[in-house]
Amino acid sequence: MQQSYQFTADDADIILRTPESKLFRVHKSILSIASSVFKDMLAVPQSPSEPTKEDECGLPAVDVYDSAEDLEVLLRMIYPVAFPPIADLNTLSNAFIILDKYHTVGLQERLKPLLVSPPFLTTDPMRVYAIACRWGFKVEAAIAAPYASAIGISTFTCVEDMRYISGLDYHRMALLAQERREIGRGEILNKPATCRYCPQSFYDNFRPRLVERLLVGSEMFRDFGACMEVCFEVAKETENKHGAANCTHGRSHLEQFVISLAKSLQNMPTGQNAAA
Repeated sequence: MQQSYQFTADDADIILRTPESKLFRVHKSILSIASSVFKDMLAVPQSPSEPTKEDECGLPAVDVYDSAEDLEVLLRMIYPVAFPPIADLNTLSNAFIILDKYHTVGLQERLKPLLVSPPFLTTDPMRVYAIACRWGFKVEAAIAAPYASAIGISTFTCVEDMRYISGLDYHRMALLAQERREIGRGEILNKPATCRYCPQSFYDNFRPRLVERLLVGSEMFRDFGACMEVCFEVAKETENKHGAANCTHGRSHLEQFVISLAKSLQNMPTGQNAAA
């Protein structure tokens, strides 16, 4: 981590020492306010640390059993310094664990928006859902549920997080996936074309292929833009194989159909009860 604050303050009154022998010179008052665990831990008299190159003042030292990376994330959330950079779900999951371990108050709330941010939702929604279920984050689980149901549990490779998805949570997600597929299939196959002069044969070929791409493929209902992109890709493939959809009014009616369909799919059930 490249933040300017390095936990080497001259006015620190205690040292936290990790298994890697990394030393964090910190302040009892700040730790005690943020964490009841630190408060109880620091109430016990500590022996002076042995002088080292990093510390020559003989401050009391406390050995902790958290990695230096995890402890630094915790301290950066406790201290009034720059928010810790969390670029992957491993770091984020560990952050929730250590915040819970030290009984910090309110700090998990700061990380919830990050958990359901687009980079994580689109790349690993099943794990986002699992983490939300683990900590009882109902709103975040509901946000992740449609993304996770689109991908499917067969792609879930993190066994450690998977154990926190209860049978009930998984059943709810399976029901959501089934409901969304049924509604989506009906929307795609039955939504009327906007122009009665457009070749019906085009839509007869276009609709089944679109069902396959959106309901079986990994792009299913990711977001409005992704849905639109897939629709136009399938339209182009259909035109190349079976002929164009253009009528005397040009291509605009196909575009209107695709936009209307994408909006309908975007408004399908989102799983507000997927982790109740």
